[in-house]
Amino acid sequence: MNQNNEKRINSYNAIAEKRVIEKILQNKNRPVNKILFMPTNGCGLGHVTRTLAVARRLKEMYPKVEIVFFTTSFALNIIQKEGFLSYYFPSMNFFSKHISQKDIDNNLEEELIRIINRHEIDTLVFDGVYPYVFLINAIEKSRVSNAIWIQRGMHKSGKSKVVIERERYFNLIIVPGEANRNTNVLQRNSKFRYCPPIIYSYKEELLPKEVVLKMWNLDSNKKTVYIQLGEGLYEDINSLIYKIIKVLKDRDDLQIVLGESIIAHKRYHVDSDIFIIRDYPNSIYFNAFDFAIVNGSYNTFHETIYFGVPTILFPTSTTGTDDQIARANIAEELDTGLVFRDFDSIKLQKAVSKILNPITNQSMRNNAKNIFENGAHLATKYIMESI
Repeated sequence: MNQNNEKRINSYNAIAEKRVIEKILQNKNRPVNKILFMPTNGCGLGHVTRTLAVARRLKEMYPKVEIVFFTTSFALNIIQKEGFLSYYFPSMNFFSKHISQKDIDNNLEEELIRIINRHEIDTLVFDGVYPYVFLINAIEKSRVSNAIWIQRGMHKSGKSKVVIERERYFNLIIVPGEANRNTNVLQRNSKFRYCPPIIYSYKEELLPKEVVLKMWNLDSNKKTVYIQLGEGLYEDINSLIYKIIKVLKDRDDLQIVLGESIIAHKRYHVDSDIFIIRDYPNSIYFNAFDFAIVNGSYNTFHETIYFGVPTILFPTSTTGTDDQIARANIAEELDTGLVFRDFDSIKLQKAVSKILNPITNQSMRNNAKNIFENGAHLATKYIMESI
């Protein structure tokens, strides 16, 4: 990046920070609005993380706003940890097979309407792949006057008919973009607003490398790799994650940190010299890592770029709608990471050596700098402008 571009970005950051402070001051006496965030359950924590990222910034910028959560995600504790009142209702696949889909929908609809009425909610913010029938019914039957959908993009083969059909029930659709995408190019009509990728943590929240390594009793003289590949990839010793670990353990200069989801149903079974973290958010530890091995999931992918962690990517093709392969390819386009379509032990050994080369490693970190601003701020602005 040349000096003129860097100065321009620094100037933009200073102006943006000033605007945030001005917003806080301007809105301290704003009439109270009551917003219900509704992230759905998923394989990971993507839906919850995006809504939490927006909710915590919204609370900072608009202190008088009242925020409530209703979720089908197991991760209720991380919502409560942020201080938000939250309700949990099991997702549909946890009901008895003897209970009809109609009965489940009716129960969820009634519960959602009760919460809306109890807290006098005027704005509902949904984050999910597509809105369920009970949600659409609740929007139509309740006092909610403003329905918003945070709709992750990068669909494998375009949007399904049910997604397009149900967009009409929302006043506003916020689409978090990808790392290398112009945030305005996809806009179809005035209902859509685009923002950069939404990130939960602030850069100032990341702990210093030496603090993390000391806290975990890791060797400061060794390189540290972080692995997060998602649940379902460690069924047995022949699974991808164990193959990767076997390659990494051949190096004496490397120590391994394994990220385990707080909602994972299964636990890792690895040697005692591998450190496992089961925490949230893991991104606050990213300063400690020389590189990461991750899949192409939306949040983890963009967090590694945003916080400047060089990556080796193993995108999965088994997701229902999310195109992880297309997203992972962005890292190669930006030269912030290396992509593997299939496991190859020899190629992985070479990739690890390449990414640990000081010149390559620093180049990848530099390439990741200032690629995008945190979209949580802009998403917050869109929500409040819609009220």
